[in-house]
This record gives sequence, structure tokens and C-alpha cells, in this order.
Amino acid sequence: MRIRGLFPAPGHYELHLCTQCGECAQVCPTGAIYQREDGAYIIDANECTGCYACVDACPEGVMYTHESMQVPIKCTACGECVTYCPKKLLAMGTEGGK
Repeated sequence: MRIRGLFPAPGHYELHLCTQCGECAQVCPTGAIYQREDGAYIIDANECTGCYACVDACPEGVMYTHESMQVPIKCTACGECVTYCPKKLLAMGTEGGK
């Protein structure tokens, strides 16, 4: 997830979420990113070479690197963000809220 504040104008936040689109998996040269049965894309740390092509390819800009990790970080649809959102603005569900 990435939250971008657009202040002072127009004066709102943009929320960017992983849509599990699979762009990251398509550009991965080693096939380290695969889709689970539930539709979420997962990074196999044992197969990842740390080239970060997936980070550059993410259309939502929500794949990250961290100096303490050798593989990128991405949403796995675990729901932890919902649990920890202090304003209770997030929810897990299907597209269209159905």
C-alpha cells in the first residue's frame, strides 16, 4: 500500500493498493513470483535474485525494497493492513465490494 498526500492542493490523499495484476510475475526473469489459488501473487525468496525488475514494473508503485531484505516486499492479501489501520478505513473483499 502507498498513501500519497496531495496538499495543499487539491487537498486529499491518494491510496494505491496492490491489485494482484501479475505485472510483477510477468517481468520476473527467474519465475520467482507466482500466483496462489486465491489470486494473490507471492515472491519465492529462494528463487528471487534481487534484480528488482518487478519493483520497476509495478503499475501501482506498491512493491518495495528494504535494506535489511534481499527480496522485494509486496502485498500478499493477508489482511494485516486492515487489522492495523488506525482509522478502520480498509476492508478485505472482492472487487466491487461484493
